[in-house]
Amino acid sequence: MPIFAGQRRVLGVVVASQLASACSGGRPAETSDALVITGVTIVDVLARDEGSALQGDQTVVIRGRHLQQIGPSGSVRIPRGARVIEAKGKYVLPGLWDAHVHISVQDDGIPGVFVANGVTTARDLGYRIPREIREGRIIGPRLFASGPVIESATWMDAVLREIAADTSLGFLKAVFEDYPRYRLASPSEGQAAVDSLSRLGADLIKFRFLGGDEARAVGAAARSRGIPLIGHAPAGISIGEAAEAGMRSIEHAETITPRLGDANEAVRRAEFERVARAGCAITPTLMMNVGFRLSSDSMAAAVVADSANRIDGRRKYLPRSFIAAWKIALRDKLDARSTDWVASHRRQLEDMRLAHAAGVRLLVGADAGDLLVYPGFSVHEELRLFVDDLGLSPLEALRSATVYPAESMGVADSMGTVRRGNIADLVVLDASPLADIRNSERIHAVILAGRFFGRGELDALLSRAEHLARASWERPN
Repeated sequence: MPIFAGQRRVLGVVVASQLASACSGGRPAETSDALVITGVTIVDVLARDEGSALQGDQTVVIRGRHLQQIGPSGSVRIPRGARVIEAKGKYVLPGLWDAHVHISVQDDGIPGVFVANGVTTARDLGYRIPREIREGRIIGPRLFASGPVIESATWMDAVLREIAADTSLGFLKAVFEDYPRYRLASPSEGQAAVDSLSRLGADLIKFRFLGGDEARAVGAAARSRGIPLIGHAPAGISIGEAAEAGMRSIEHAETITPRLGDANEAVRRAEFERVARAGCAITPTLMMNVGFRLSSDSMAAAVVADSANRIDGRRKYLPRSFIAAWKIALRDKLDARSTDWVASHRRQLEDMRLAHAAGVRLLVGADAGDLLVYPGFSVHEELRLFVDDLGLSPLEALRSATVYPAESMGVADSMGTVRRGNIADLVVLDASPLADIRNSERIHAVILAGRFFGRGELDALLSRAEHLARASWERPN
């Protein structure tokens, strides 16, 4: 059962101590093993409502990678020699998750951009295992990685035949060569596919264009291995059946809406209730629609061509390979003008509102790499869409970027909340995100597995990404 092995420049190895020095202006590392944040307001994402979610004047003690003590300031003992951060007027919440990323096919600076935006954990959904980040050689979010994506042989073979017959599609051939995939020829190969990916070190299994029988077979194999399964809504079965087959989350609202077809609201609600009962979440990736589908052709083309980064300053952090992917996406966009994406997006929003009302956990995932979707930055745009377009409260939206994705990966006992004993992944904000979800962007500091990144260190991560992006344009193709 072959894996499409692609050839791609491996992410550069950066020794952690060297990178730490670069990001701290050359200052020596802290000698104390304790970090204390005092006077801060904790955002309890599990609170019943906004009114009870803010816990003021708290002290948080961090030792090593974990939260050791949390309580009202004055009642918590501060360890001798600890580094103390006074945070009166600041707000602390769990580190953000991006539930749908593709860091493994991005260049060295991009992982740091995620951290600079408060993203401390991500689900990397193909196409290789990004070991440099997982092993700490590059600063980036904690990753739960799928490795190669499982694809239906029927779909893959049809695409490859089309590429072979049309020389203008050579760019798609390069995509297939660069991004390894697992070709699933029949449901009987489901166990072998999961076993192969497990041996590669996959933390979860992802599939895309599978039929119902294939999805069920892969789901059964994933359950036998105890590995979470996620993917696009499979063809030939309902989303309720897909969830009951063992899917931990269904990716992209645009794959769900077609499966519901013209069913009335009662039928659609019943399907979403089945998804909720099965414990399956949905990652809508709304920013993919906004950036890729709904942006005007002229604006998208202008940003892609804007080598001076004048239209959107975030473009300066993107390496050549990223912009090359945008060019492919722009070509796809121009080839699909006949689709009424506005109507499609409107229907997807209706479905996601219905899913939320039915109790389905929605996960924040931006799908960075799609046209005009920016690594790290677009997580905050996705949060705004959850509030402004789906009608979630700011607290509900924050759950979708913290505790809900932790639940989806089975790690909510150690991540996703500000709780004693949890891994010390935190974001410190200058203003309350419950007053305005846009305040999630007002990042004062980030703590990643107990390591403190102040504003200066975060800016250094961005500067490094900008430097590496410029250097990528100077290298020969």
